[in-house]
Amino acid sequence: MIIVSVLVYLSGMLSMIVNRSHILLILLSLEYMYLGVMYLIYIMLSCGGFYLILMIFLIFLVSEASMGLCVLVMNVYYYGNDKFSLLSFMKWT
Repeated sequence: MIIVSVLVYLSGMLSMIVNRSHILLILLSLEYMYLGVMYLIYIMLSCGGFYLILMIFLIFLVSEASMGLCVLVMNVYYYGNDKFSLLSFMKWT
Protein backbone atom coordinates (compact mmCIF):
# COMPACT_ATOMS: atom_id res chain seq x y z
CA MET A 1 0.00 0.00 0.00
CA ILE A 2 2.88 2.35 0.68
CA ILE A 3 4.20 1.70 -2.81
CA VAL A 4 0.89 2.87 -4.30
CA SER A 5 1.04 6.18 -2.44
CA VAL A 6 4.67 6.71 -3.50
CA LEU A 7 3.75 5.95 -7.12
CA VAL A 8 0.86 8.44 -6.96
CA TYR A 9 3.22 11.06 -5.53
CA LEU A 10 5.89 10.42 -8.17
CA SER A 11 3.38 10.45 -11.03
CA GLY A 12 2.10 13.80 -9.79
CA MET A 13 5.65 15.13 -9.67
CA LEU A 14 6.33 13.85 -13.19
CA SER A 15 3.12 15.46 -14.40
CA MET A 16 4.15 18.76 -12.83
CA ILE A 17 7.55 18.63 -14.52
CA VAL A 18 6.06 17.81 -17.92
CA ASN A 19 3.25 20.41 -17.71
CA ARG A 20 5.16 23.26 -16.11
CA SER A 21 3.94 25.96 -18.47
CA HIS A 22 0.28 26.08 -17.37
CA ILE A 23 -0.73 27.10 -13.86
CA LEU A 24 -3.91 25.01 -13.85
CA LEU A 25 -2.03 21.82 -14.71
CA ILE A 26 0.57 22.61 -12.05
CA LEU A 27 -2.20 22.99 -9.47
CA LEU A 28 -3.83 19.72 -10.53
CA SER A 29 -0.46 17.97 -10.29
CA LEU A 30 0.06 19.39 -6.81
CA GLU A 31 -3.34 18.09 -5.75
CA TYR A 32 -2.44 14.67 -7.12
CA MET A 33 0.81 14.74 -5.14
CA TYR A 34 -1.11 15.73 -2.01
CA LEU A 35 -3.44 12.80 -2.62
CA GLY A 36 -0.47 10.45 -2.48
CA VAL A 37 0.81 12.08 0.72
CA MET A 38 -2.65 11.97 2.28
CA TYR A 39 -2.99 8.28 1.45
CA LEU A 40 0.41 7.63 3.01
CA ILE A 41 -0.58 9.51 6.16
CA TYR A 42 -3.83 7.53 6.29
CA ILE A 43 -1.96 4.23 6.00
CA MET A 44 0.59 5.15 8.66
CA LEU A 45 -1.80 6.63 11.21
CA SER A 46 -4.90 4.45 10.78
CA CYS A 47 -3.49 1.77 13.09
CA GLY A 48 -3.42 4.13 16.06
CA GLY A 49 -6.60 6.04 15.30
CA PHE A 50 -4.87 9.42 14.84
CA TYR A 51 -7.34 10.85 12.38
CA LEU A 52 -6.99 14.41 13.72
CA ILE A 53 -3.65 14.82 11.95
CA LEU A 54 -5.30 13.78 8.70
CA MET A 55 -8.04 16.38 9.19
CA ILE A 56 -5.45 19.10 9.88
CA PHE A 57 -3.60 18.06 6.71
CA LEU A 58 -6.86 18.31 4.75
CA ILE A 59 -7.45 21.83 6.11
CA PHE A 60 -4.02 22.93 4.93
CA LEU A 61 -4.64 21.23 1.59
CA VAL A 62 -7.88 23.13 1.03
CA SER A 63 -6.34 26.47 2.00
CA GLU A 64 -3.38 25.87 -0.34
CA ALA A 65 -5.73 24.98 -3.18
CA SER A 66 -7.78 28.14 -2.66
CA MET A 67 -4.64 30.30 -2.71
CA GLY A 68 -3.51 28.56 -5.90
CA LEU A 69 -6.87 29.23 -7.53
CA CYS A 70 -6.58 32.86 -6.47
CA VAL A 71 -3.23 33.09 -8.27
CA LEU A 72 -4.77 31.42 -11.32
CA VAL A 73 -7.74 33.81 -11.41
CA MET A 74 -5.49 36.86 -11.00
CA ASN A 75 -3.20 35.65 -13.78
CA VAL A 76 -6.13 35.06 -16.14
CA TYR A 77 -7.59 38.45 -15.19
CA TYR A 78 -4.40 40.38 -15.89
CA TYR A 79 -2.88 38.40 -18.77
CA GLY A 80 -5.80 36.52 -20.33
CA ASN A 81 -4.33 33.02 -20.08
CA ASP A 82 -2.86 30.59 -17.59
CA LYS A 83 0.60 30.37 -19.10
CA PHE A 84 3.32 30.49 -16.48
CA SER A 85 6.26 32.70 -17.28
CA LEU A 86 8.75 33.98 -14.76
CA LEU A 87 9.04 37.31 -16.54
CA SER A 88 5.29 37.93 -16.37
CA PHE A 89 5.37 37.48 -12.59
CA MET A 90 8.32 39.86 -12.32
CA LYS A 91 6.06 42.62 -13.73
CA TRP A 92 3.78 42.41 -10.67
CA THR A 93 6.43 43.87 -8.34
